[in-house]
Amino acid sequence: MLRLFSTLSVALIFNSVSGQVGGRTIFNSLQIPSSARMSSVAGSGFAIVDNDAALVTDNASLMTAEMDGSCTFNFFNYFDAIDKGSFSFVKHFKDIGTFNAAFQYVDYGGARQTDITGTTTGSISANDIVMNLAYAKTLSKHITGGVNFKFINSNIAGYQSSGIAGDISATYFNPDRELGISLIVQNIGAQLSTYSGQGDREPLPYEVKLGFAKKIKHAPFRLLVTLENLQQWDLTKLNPNAPVQTNPLNGEKIVQTEATFFDKMMRHVVFGTEIVLSKNFLIRGGFDYRQRREMQLAARPRMVGFNFGLSFRINRFHLTYGRSFYHLAGGVNQFTIVTKLVYFKKGGFNPKKMKISKKPTDSSGES
Repeated sequence: MLRLFSTLSVALIFNSVSGQVGGRTIFNSLQIPSSARMSSVAGSGFAIVDNDAALVTDNASLMTAEMDGSCTFNFFNYFDAIDKGSFSFVKHFKDIGTFNAAFQYVDYGGARQTDITGTTTGSISANDIVMNLAYAKTLSKHITGGVNFKFINSNIAGYQSSGIAGDISATYFNPDRELGISLIVQNIGAQLSTYSGQGDREPLPYEVKLGFAKKIKHAPFRLLVTLENLQQWDLTKLNPNAPVQTNPLNGEKIVQTEATFFDKMMRHVVFGTEIVLSKNFLIRGGFDYRQRREMQLAARPRMVGFNFGLSFRINRFHLTYGRSFYHLAGGVNQFTIVTKLVYFKKGGFNPKKMKISKKPTDSSGES
């Protein structure tokens, strides 16, 4: 199985070389973080291994047998009445592996429908639905492999489009060093049908990521780094609509210059950190350099690109809040609730055992 997984990984990486970023793809709701924890660290949490079922929709290879029976509810409040909700459930089968089924819904809101004279004739709406089925299994002592299959259906004012996509990932975790490393290739697939029923099919948002998570020994910190869009080196683009500026001293036009090597490199890097204040309370933060460079206003950059959040446990529930600053227009909020079915059975809830495990049970049921 390890040989098969390695072959698929190489094939998908090469297939992803043609992947595009920046508005050239379809079904871009696939790129929205699936949990408040991932959102609060700016998307840098792909290599965190601590039995958090909220992370597995983004990275299937993080699944472990310890997550068996975990239910995750997520709500994302986006800009201008755009909302995203999701539910997922993890089930482990001994000697087979661990599965995660998820349902995601994005509501883009509604608008008035009018005729050519401007007379209101009704209303229109738009939404995306994504159904996920993920599988993970231990490949060796420290390595877990995962795959995630997705079916996407999008509706815009009654026009439908559908597609299929898949992720493939591998996570290395050393519990003695508390070090996690994950490689993931996301959204390999195709648009099955177009909105108009004709014309060329558009590409999906392929992406290759490499994540690192390191818990600092004898300190309450976890450091996170994720390298994004590894399938494409140069993520910069000159703006053809930028207003022409002139030098006030000599009157010459100021020509847009190509980005520096450092700027191109940093657009691939996302940073995050988690501070463990107690076993039941954590605070988090993250920084996305590319998001800040692309979305900030030069005169008023403010907090664009920065994220923060916190999580705590109350009785049977693990609650997480994340806030992301995408633009000067304001931040967006995300909420996640994780619990287990066993907690609601008689004698199944023991607060003393509700803590983050440093050595999670692997996806084949062995510890």
